[in-house]
Amino acid sequence: MRRFDTPALIPGPVPNESGAHLLLLAIRRTITHGPHDPGIERKFEASFGRAYRRPLVLVRVLVNEIRAAACSSVTIAPCCCPRMTLAEAAILAAIARISTAPDAARLLIADVLANRRPERVLTSLAAVVEGFADAGRPIGGWR
Repeated sequence: MRRFDTPALIPGPVPNESGAHLLLLAIRRTITHGPHDPGIERKFEASFGRAYRRPLVLVRVLVNEIRAAACSSVTIAPCCCPRMTLAEAAILAAIARISTAPDAARLLIADVLANRRPERVLTSLAAVVEGFADAGRPIGGWR
């Protein structure tokens, strides 16, 4: 019997910061349950109040752009998993660098997607960061 080594497959812990945690949950649920998952819609409404629609639509666009641009599979953990995959960690790292080091963010996303032209995904990432900040829940405090 072979032992399943979870820390090697899912190395990073889920972020403690509420904006990044909410975004990660939204990406996971949108990918696994579809773009019109009522659970994430209720979670966004509880988190953002009446301004929840714009961030939710931007996350849906981001997931669609990731799906369209990915030339290899992008590994996403289950919604309840307390750890992140390398792909999820790279997406959040790219978000952290999108406004201060866009070239580094571009390289991270290009590696995740195995695509040399990730501009549409980067544009969607920047829009998600702005949408969360405008709705009062900045991701990692970046604006």
